[in-house]
Amino acid sequence: MGDSLRYKDQFYVETRYPADIPVDVEKEEAQECIIIAEKIYNFLIRYK
Repeated sequence: MGDSLRYKDQFYVETRYPADIPVDVEKEEAQECIIIAEKIYNFLIRYK
């Protein structure tokens, strides 16, 4: 899961704190981030 988290992290700052020049995220990258977020959610919900 560590590699997945690192992949997702590259988009965090730019999307959370937009700069003057918008970040360009490809559809495939966004879909991969959604898959990663679902995996994280499913992992965490097991320990609720």
